Amino acid sequence: MDNKDLRKIAEEDVKRISKTIQKDKDGKEFTWDEKRNCFSRLDDKKQLWLKGIDSSVAGYWSYCTNKTGHNTKGYETKCGYTHFVFIFENGETKKCNGCGKDYTINIVTGT
Repeated sequence: MDNKDLRKIAEEDVKRISKTIQKDKDGKEFTWDEKRNCFSRLDDKKQLWLKGIDSSVAGYWSYCTNKTGHNTKGYETKCGYTHFVFIFENGETKKCNGCGKDYTINIVTGT
């Protein structure tokens, strides 16, 4: 299958799955998060939890690598916003939903 076929399958899966409420193994509910393209929930402490999409196309977490400044110790800081991406998006440029700048998706898998 080529990337075009994988994209079509993933889009159909997202269209179908995004209308549902997902639960983790403990029964906690996750709702669709349009901004991140995955499921999310906030716990009682306002901590954000993310859940990927159960698709027949491999999905991965991608973190924005854009530099956002320096911390008090002088170390460079990065955006680090979490996005859910599919394997066919590897190498594509995407606009980060956190910092608003473009970054390149770089999926690294163990071989």
